[in-house]
Amino acid sequence: MLWHTKDDRRRVGGGPAGILREYWAEARFQRDVERLVKLGPRAIGELLAELGRRHLIRTAIENLVREYAERVTPEMVRLAGADDFPARPLLVIRGGRS
Repeated sequence: MLWHTKDDRRRVGGGPAGILREYWAEARFQRDVERLVKLGPRAIGELLAELGRRHLIRTAIENLVREYAERVTPEMVRLAGADDFPARPLLVIRGGRS
């Protein structure tokens, strides 16, 4: 998620440097998620189980997975255009060399 307001910039360290760090962190996260998905359902299940163990929220994760599995279909995701991350916006940094 890119920050656009002054309040949001303060949350990520302020100014262009903070926005740039957040931009690249989001890009890395999306790339890692895409790589994980390519490993298949077991890898995702193992990740969710590990997250549940580490944070003692296994039951909450199981319930959320069940809810999504019962409510959301692959066709719904495809029709909504949510089967992939949106294209990353260009990041324009002003104030460089003239």
